[in-house]
Amino acid sequence: MKEIRRTDIRFNLTREEDRRAWEYLHTAGAKQNRLIIQAINAYADMESRNAWQETLMREIDHSVREAVRETLGNVVLETPDPTENAQYKSPQQENDDAMFDFLDSFQV
Repeated sequence: MKEIRRTDIRFNLTREEDRRAWEYLHTAGAKQNRLIIQAINAYADMESRNAWQETLMREIDHSVREAVRETLGNVVLETPDPTENAQYKSPQQENDDAMFDFLDSFQV
């Protein structure tokens, strides 16, 4: 005995998204059912893959944080305060200075 279920889909042709789907579906001809089934399954697979990737990224983030915490322990990293030390230059400032020095070398 076949187990066949039937459902209806309505398209609002005044909405661009619905109209595009309607047009594409009707170019498929006799393959409409197969096309809809494949689209639904592809969407469901994508949703579960996205959920899996989000979970994986949270686990990686947690693992990296734990590894850094274990490795560094209670070490406090300090960066120099540019206002305390007039000698400190950011990498961007150093690049700008080098560029202007280079351009100055062309002046007569």
